[in-house]
Amino acid sequence: MLIALVISAIAPAATQMGYPIFVRADGELCSYQIQDMILHDEAQVSDWMQKVMPLWRVDIVHGEDNSDECIKKATSILERAGYLNVVVRRGSEAEYGGLGPPR
Repeated sequence: MLIALVISAIAPAATQMGYPIFVRADGELCSYQIQDMILHDEAQVSDWMQKVMPLWRVDIVHGEDNSDECIKKATSILERAGYLNVVVRRGSEAEYGGLGPPR
């Protein structure tokens, strides 16, 4: 437990970025990209994020085409999963080592 706390405290500070979730509005659907998965089901996003350490910072990353509704849904999913450190930001693929938003 102590090691996890130390790692979670160091990782975001060292990278200045959190664990990214890329969010995009696809018409009426919201797309959530986590690593190489693109999910549309909020329950699947919640299930996956509960397996990731909630002490880490999570970045909800969006482009110009996002609706506020998808960002609000992503924030709510993360809060329910126990995340306290959530940042919403506009981002690019290059900032996250080539793992960018869905195209």
